[in-house]
Amino acid sequence: MARDPAISTELWDQVHQRDRVCQAAAFNFHSLTACYGPLRVHHRKLRSQGGGPDPSLLVLLCDQHHREVHDNPRRARECGLIVPSWG
Repeated sequence: MARDPAISTELWDQVHQRDRVCQAAAFNFHSLTACYGPLRVHHRKLRSQGGGPDPSLLVLLCDQHHREVHDNPRRARECGLIVPSWG
């Protein structure tokens, strides 16, 4: 599992305990690829748009789906894996 150094160990543990597995399917982020790679904490409110350590805006994604979310922001917004900076 990859831990983002910007996220405290305590917060990483909290999100991991809550989610346990990649949440792409739970958010209906349909993908042709299976989960692959280490789990990482994804900021639904992107850090570049002011997202911070709010557990309600963090989810676990596998490395593969994390890349797909960032490569397909429109689809990710439609299913809630990216939320607007004003929301």
